[in-house]
Amino acid sequence: MLLVATAACGGDEPAGTTTASTTSTTFPAVTGDVIGPTTTETSSTTTTRPPPPATTLPVNDVEPAIGGEVVIASDLEPASLNPFAPGSEATAWDRIGQLHLVGISDVAPGGELIPELLVELPSEANGGISVNEDGTMTVRFDILPEAVWSDGIPISGDDFLFTYRTLAGLEGFVPPAGADAGLYDRILPDSLVAGPKEFEFTMDGPTVQHELLFAVVIPAHQVAGTDLVADWSETPWVSGGPFVFESWSPGESMSFVRNENYWKIDEDGMRLPYLDRVEIRFFTSGVELVDAFRVRAVDVALPPSAVTVLDALSPLTAAGAGVFTEPGTIWEHLAFQFGERNRNGGSLNRFADFRRAIAHAVDAEALTASIYGGYDTPLLSYLDAYTPAVSGSAWAQYDYDPVEARRLLATACEELGQPCDVEPPVVVFSTTSNGDVRVKLAALIEPMLADVGVTVEMQLEDSSLFFGPTLTAGTWDLGLWAYSGAPGATGLVRAHDLFDPAAPPPFGNNYARWGTPAVEGQDPLTLGSGEQVDVNQGASSVIDASTRRFARIRRSMDEAVDLDGLSLLVSQAERILADEAVIIPLFARLWVGAVWLDEIAGYRPNVHVDTWNVERWYRADLEG
Repeated sequence: MLLVATAACGGDEPAGTTTASTTSTTFPAVTGDVIGPTTTETSSTTTTRPPPPATTLPVNDVEPAIGGEVVIASDLEPASLNPFAPGSEATAWDRIGQLHLVGISDVAPGGELIPELLVELPSEANGGISVNEDGTMTVRFDILPEAVWSDGIPISGDDFLFTYRTLAGLEGFVPPAGADAGLYDRILPDSLVAGPKEFEFTMDGPTVQHELLFAVVIPAHQVAGTDLVADWSETPWVSGGPFVFESWSPGESMSFVRNENYWKIDEDGMRLPYLDRVEIRFFTSGVELVDAFRVRAVDVALPPSAVTVLDALSPLTAAGAGVFTEPGTIWEHLAFQFGERNRNGGSLNRFADFRRAIAHAVDAEALTASIYGGYDTPLLSYLDAYTPAVSGSAWAQYDYDPVEARRLLATACEELGQPCDVEPPVVVFSTTSNGDVRVKLAALIEPMLADVGVTVEMQLEDSSLFFGPTLTAGTWDLGLWAYSGAPGATGLVRAHDLFDPAAPPPFGNNYARWGTPAVEGQDPLTLGSGEQVDVNQGASSVIDASTRRFARIRRSMDEAVDLDGLSLLVSQAERILADEAVIIPLFARLWVGAVWLDEIAGYRPNVHVDTWNVERWYRADLEG
């Protein structure tokens, strides 16, 4: 069950998404420095730590056993038992909803979507999707014959029909993260066909966003005639997942018991889930969460991503813990401003060789080591935070090379007609001032740029200013922040909205204004704080063959209907952004998970949804 595309939030900066909107502007996610401070620094760029934990599970020869329970320590708790209630926290519901909610797909560890309720996810290749002569797109779902609700009622096309009618008419309903507003409105009402194990609908045009529809299916036989939001906040509807809700003590724990009518079986024909019960205990402190894991009060730890947490968990591997760290979905990067309101009047951002020089001057490996020690590696493509299988690691061309950086810088200065040794180029560097990590990164980047002959003016700002007027109006020069990746084809499309030449604020989220036309006649944009920002300004300083080609590729992405049709376009877009050095990816913030391997088997790390295969977890200390 993939509830929504996960977005990062928390900390001291405003939350946001990577989705563009024609009616409102949202701010880039990553919100706060969730990486804890470290006390083991040995220099300005290196950190000494124990070897990183393993990222693959050892072979476990114990046969799956039925019974027992698992206790999970979680740093996230949902505000309501209803995923459609206002304020439902996406990440918490991705984690907990996996136990009892059900939809058309799950997300695999690599970010690919895999079928849950369906025989297979529809595609053009398997005939589940067809683009019609009139430009519409028909989608067919074949529901698994064995899929039933926990009360034994078959999950049917009528449940999909009811879900559509309920959500399409739900006032204030916000579609899944990454989806266009009014996604359900794109379904042609007269096209709906529901059968015992089939559901078919037609949309007004091709789109990969069909994968976000029916992320949660609602049981018609139980919810019909009720108020979806008001009546299901404290008691969930009948389960379609491996477990059934048992109890919830807000602020403390939530428990689920085996769904005796769960319809999945393993490869040997054994009915899932293996466990009798799952209890989730909530912790607001990473220290308390790790302490509970250390004394084995919990079996599985899903903590915040913090170096202090990793440093505390790593020694436990000697006692039998599996501690897993993988680059997560939150990716830090450097971006160049191409708009006319760039606060640096002498900016060279319009010169590709200047941007390439900065890419070679920044030692991403040293920056990553300074924050995560041996736990993380530099990011060679933003796509690794979405679906790594489609990544071409295109930024590998920019190794740390000060000599090459100086050469490219000289070339850019020559283009300007102003030799670097006469008047060194100036960069005005901006990021958030109230987050330890970005302040530290800024302090490390400054001497790297100075080493190749760039004068750096540091102008760090409070996050409310940086993620508000500064980013929206484009009054920055070289900026540092992060975005949140998401799985599936929709996540890949929306990633490219961030650089779409047709989408400057207020129409979209191309905050760098790379390749954008002039914005004229727009009313001031009102931010969440109530502050108004004038977004009108002239055309981008860079409008060329690359920006025009990228714009065409982004438009073509709207015509793709599945990942197969999208992959080539994504590859081409990645190559343009890398070759033109439009951004410089630095690293992805780590995802962390831990499990006592002598107690729990079947656990598999997944940076998108921690509990994605919870039905296959089992007690390793029980006899099969």
